[in-house]
Amino acid sequence: MQTETASTIRTRGRPRRLPGQPVHRRPSEHIGKTAVKNVISALHFASDELGRPPNIHVTVHWARIGGDLDPPARISGLLNRMGVWLSRQPGPRAGKLPAIWLYVRETASAKGEHLHLLVHVPHKMAATKNGIAELTTLFEGWVSRDGPLQDIPGSKAVKVTEAVKPFRQRDLRNYLLKGAPAETLEQCGIATRHRDKGSGHVILGNRVKVSRAIDAGARTAHYASLGPRVLGDEHWRDDIDPARTHKPHGKPLGAAEASMAHHSTKTTQNPPTGFSGAFTGPSKVDPH
Repeated sequence: MQTETASTIRTRGRPRRLPGQPVHRRPSEHIGKTAVKNVISALHFASDELGRPPNIHVTVHWARIGGDLDPPARISGLLNRMGVWLSRQPGPRAGKLPAIWLYVRETASAKGEHLHLLVHVPHKMAATKNGIAELTTLFEGWVSRDGPLQDIPGSKAVKVTEAVKPFRQRDLRNYLLKGAPAETLEQCGIATRHRDKGSGHVILGNRVKVSRAIDAGARTAHYASLGPRVLGDEHWRDDIDPARTHKPHGKPLGAAEASMAHHSTKTTQNPPTGFSGAFTGPSKVDPH
């Protein structure tokens, strides 16, 4: 699997497609502002509106996996297998809950290209060591369908960790977005302490993606159904408090209540936690 560097595919300061490269796999060297806003809004939406925040973090190192498929094809296969498994989980709404996930692709000279995947799985699995061990086995099996795992001491091909603690969620989000320019992170209210870990290397295809359940279309449709006073998809800045114009799960505030909430956010000094600004946990966690 050949890794291209920025200098080999740049022209006039901008990435260009390589000869024979599919049109839909455009090269990029960083996460754009639109993608940053999309990730933040998607995490807000999954947590505050759906009550189903991503609760595990999966890391996959493609250099530790055999086979000839390129990363986009591997990711597609992984998401399909994971989606089928999620749809078969038992419960009162079995098969009716759409998959919630988002991923960020990165590449580094030492590790090669790797994947960071946040997923919502049944809470009982994400909350226990046995559950995490079972999920690790599942993800290893799904990934190995496209090539044998080649673990080495200190570097596993597939790693699954829980991501349910509010501080952990917030720091993890900042870490995943470290590939964006510092100016973009500052404009979006994201801490830049992980910025020096960004590689700036080229990725072919989608660098960042969220599932349909939490993408811009799903968010727009949801907020449109709640009425004109809902803040909607302006959740992308950390300094915008979702309590300013609506309650969790999109229940609109009255005019006087919204005004009081607006003024109260100007005086609060408490640092925000979790994925979504002042959010500390969904008002109603879905056990599924």
